[in-house]
Amino acid sequence: METTPAPNAAPSLTTTVAETDGPDNTKTTTPEAPLAQLPSIQKNVLWRSSVLATTSSAVGLTESDSVWLFAAYQATFAGFLLISGRISDIYGPKPAFVVGSLFFGATSLGAGFLSNRIALLVLRALQGVGASHTIPSALSMIVQMFPESSKQHRAIGLFGASGAIGNVLGTIVGAILVQYTSWRWIFWVIAIVSIPSATACIFLIPKTTGRKGAKVSQLDFIGISLLIAAIVILVYALTTGSVAGWRSGGVLAPFFVSIALFVAFFVWETRVDESNAALPPKLWFYPNFAVLFGTALMPYFWWMQMYLTYSPYWQDYLHWSTIITGVKFLPLGLLSGPIMMNGGHIASIGRPKLLIVSGLILAIIATIMLPFSARLSDRYWPLVFPAFIIGSTGTAVVFVLTNISIFRTTPPEYAGTVGAVFNSALQLGGAIGSSATASIQASTDMRVVRDGTFDGTHFQGRAAALWFLLAWVGLVAIGVLVFYKADKTPANDVEGKEVDEKKPVVH
Repeated sequence: METTPAPNAAPSLTTTVAETDGPDNTKTTTPEAPLAQLPSIQKNVLWRSSVLATTSSAVGLTESDSVWLFAAYQATFAGFLLISGRISDIYGPKPAFVVGSLFFGATSLGAGFLSNRIALLVLRALQGVGASHTIPSALSMIVQMFPESSKQHRAIGLFGASGAIGNVLGTIVGAILVQYTSWRWIFWVIAIVSIPSATACIFLIPKTTGRKGAKVSQLDFIGISLLIAAIVILVYALTTGSVAGWRSGGVLAPFFVSIALFVAFFVWETRVDESNAALPPKLWFYPNFAVLFGTALMPYFWWMQMYLTYSPYWQDYLHWSTIITGVKFLPLGLLSGPIMMNGGHIASIGRPKLLIVSGLILAIIATIMLPFSARLSDRYWPLVFPAFIIGSTGTAVVFVLTNISIFRTTPPEYAGTVGAVFNSALQLGGAIGSSATASIQASTDMRVVRDGTFDGTHFQGRAAALWFLLAWVGLVAIGVLVFYKADKTPANDVEGKEVDEKKPVVH
């Protein structure tokens, strides 16, 4: 049962030591901090609040095209997550974690020296490749290093809370760096932290075991290639639609090609040996796995949309400084820390379905408030501030409960793969959702000018994007209400009682 860090979140860098039960019931100490540090740092200080608008302007990306700064990273992250989970299961999580972290740090270092937008997007994509190898391996190491349930919960709580702490830390650090240095230092700080931390992990993280007799030929490179190509082409089609027109061949052709590639990916996964598949078809038949996968498409999209909507608006039209903009985003992380830290306790107070739906209802309430936050900066306190707190709280509950539930419904030996699938769904939802809203916003902005209905707020397109987000969250809520079967017994549960994690039950 696991949680992962909140989106774009970075942890505290203090070292935590936790006790684990040795094979002879003696107590041993295990350095826990490295597990929490790199995966969340990699997604944190980079893209918070003011950084998006400043970096986009510096490299010549329009507001509608700035979504590629997210999407380039997320496309490769989501695709390679699946194969990195398999690498973690086969070869052991420690090598994947260390190599991925070092690669991420190196590409971050290089990105800080670039000025060409295409080259920067390529480096962002390569960052996604490196980062994708850290989260499944970190999750797998937690499972191996903390096999006893209560201690595993504490380790997971710290892992998740580190992300929520970074939600606040990254916002402020990113704003200060951009305000007083330049956007390049966003990348360089990541490299400065990632490379030494990854090197330290070589010595601090205990040796982990993988599957014997593993071979490179067992990795599903064809499946991953199909998936990444499908994601990139779909994002291209969505972001191009607002400019070329939704009925143009330049949009319809890549859209249908991406659909065909998604179909080809799922067909291929049924043909390849299940032990080698990036996304084993068997997973879809575990209770509630499919609906939990669909639910995971929502959290990162909701959080990302807040930054995509308000960061450029506050800076370009309300003329707030980068630091003020960063401070205004702090409510998004205000309650995430306690929720992440106490994810196991929250999961124990009620049925997962009820808790997930409750979180979705909070997100719906908050999203309804946001389209009315245009015109005046004084609407921040009566509308945006409470919406950020309510919506982020609900989204954090959905995030934690979906994560815990998806691991409960699958056998522990699939921990690395399931962690990869879950995080891939998070990234996939963010990439596709934000691409769609960017296109909706651009199309609406052009239409109101053409039709003479522009109201001077520069928020009509953003409001349309937020209504789309509301529809997305509502659809997820309906899916959970209809398809989540509360009476299904999870793979990690026998007659409602948790089994010993050391003795997985395989269905």
